[in-house]
Amino acid sequence: VIANIKKRCVVEQWIGPKGRELSPKTVTLCDADFYVIRPFTFQRQKSFVTCLPSTAGPQPPRFFASHWWEEPIDDFVACLEQFVRDFKLN
Repeated sequence: VIANIKKRCVVEQWIGPKGRELSPKTVTLCDADFYVIRPFTFQRQKSFVTCLPSTAGPQPPRFFASHWWEEPIDDFVACLEQFVRDFKLN
């Protein structure tokens, strides 16, 4: 998702719900849902994880991460990466 945002956001001149121009650093999960996730899943009529090429069968969750949909995705990913480092997960 991050790579897709970096590749498309500026070129396609994404606009946030309040009319502000977006950059890869300011894209929130709400924005990503609008520009990336929903179009991708609507086309295929499947969940996002199911559509990913790296998915080999069911992926039961091991953790739950709560977040605010309006925070920049970069901040959320940084938190997840820190969680992985803190708990020495692969």
